[in-house]
Amino acid sequence: MTGPSAAKERPRADFAVRRIGLLATMAGPVPRIGRSMRDLGLLEDAALAAAGGRIVWVGPDDGLPESVRLESDATVLDAGEAITIQTPTAGGYGKPKKA
Repeated sequence: MTGPSAAKERPRADFAVRRIGLLATMAGPVPRIGRSMRDLGLLEDAALAAAGGRIVWVGPDDGLPESVRLESDATVLDAGEAITIQTPTAGGYGKPKKA
């Protein structure tokens, strides 16, 4: 089914971090250069999910279950409300591409 009535498919993930007290991201326009490197996107009580080493979803912790399909053998970490910084490399940017 396509069009406005089609449900958006949730991304699959094999890794998740939950209960992140404060998640600092570089969300926004890319590439970031100069002063824009100082602009952080801050999310409180956050979670993130990844598949194959690439971040596929970031958002509020309570939104993870309905936003992401975790694989049955997914690794799920509890950050214990710690502060986490999401770097461009953690999101898959800057990784060498396979030839």
